[in-house]
Amino acid sequence: MKKYVASALISLIILFGFTPRVVQAASAAENLLYAAAAYAYINGQLQNINDNHQQQRLAIDQRKTGIDNDPDVNERLGRLYSQLKANGQIKSNYALYVSPEKDLNAFCDIGRVICVYRGNFDLTDDEVAFTLAHELRHGEAKHNIAGVQKLLGLSLIVNLFLQRNDNTTSEILAAVAANYINNEIFTMGQEWEADEYAFNYAVAAGFNPGAGAANMARIRKKHGEIWVEGLARLINPNNHPKTSARVAAFSKKMTDYSRGKVTVAEGKTGAAILVKGQLFMVPKANYGQIQDERAYLIAGKIARAFHQKPYTLTGGDIGDDGEVLLGDIAIVTPGEGEEPAEVLAERLNVILAVK
Repeated sequence: MKKYVASALISLIILFGFTPRVVQAASAAENLLYAAAAYAYINGQLQNINDNHQQQRLAIDQRKTGIDNDPDVNERLGRLYSQLKANGQIKSNYALYVSPEKDLNAFCDIGRVICVYRGNFDLTDDEVAFTLAHELRHGEAKHNIAGVQKLLGLSLIVNLFLQRNDNTTSEILAAVAANYINNEIFTMGQEWEADEYAFNYAVAAGFNPGAGAANMARIRKKHGEIWVEGLARLINPNNHPKTSARVAAFSKKMTDYSRGKVTVAEGKTGAAILVKGQLFMVPKANYGQIQDERAYLIAGKIARAFHQKPYTLTGGDIGDDGEVLLGDIAIVTPGEGEEPAEVLAERLNVILAVK
């Protein structure tokens, strides 16, 4: 979502009685020194908000987005967060809440506050965990601090530095940060980094390695590529990678995790799951999942089996609830229009027997 940031900043300056100062007849070297000192000053102020004002930021964000107090979704979010935190890769502590918005969206604000929109909770826990892990990486890497600095611009940063009024600066920064959740300015590199770490965080915590691609496939179905072509990029530049590129990147990570044994091939007839290069299954849309989303979730379970036991995997057995097993991992319970468990188990055994 985009706002007219310049107008918002002008309003803030008027509101807080801020009078810009001008550096007279400064040399190029002096301007560089001013800029460096100004950025250091602003960075310190933002770090202070990030480290010491979590509850204030939480209250601001909750007023802005609203709160969903459904105990079930809040319990899910807390449980997923605890699981992601358990292995020690995520160092900071975050305040989390659920917005009533039905979209597939989330954000991480300064103060280490994460909001996850209610729409995400129509997905599996594994998919929600990837969304949460992505936002956690933004927080761990302090991408939001860099984003607020980018919103401010060099001129205002230097003037805040010259004003040297910590109270005014803090108020302006807090107000800009409040507007930031509607104007997330991440670089393409930061988004790719957040996806990279999201995979690492989520998979290390035991979540389905195919869920990142599944989640992106669901977002692609709902919102398309979220990508602007041609001259329109000058007005509304892309700051997130193309959605299909994110699907493909997560899919490759899943394949690599499976030691190269599991892939998903998207085609006109639907996404097909290949195991050791052989067709295993073309799932149908079932259990509230769209076709390609379901394919990635099933493939991710197979990938985990190959990652855990690459040399000793045995049989496609059938569990008590009619699910196909690979080792001790339930990989799929066939749904409407899909081949029976017996057929899938037999096919899997044939594939496993191939050297």
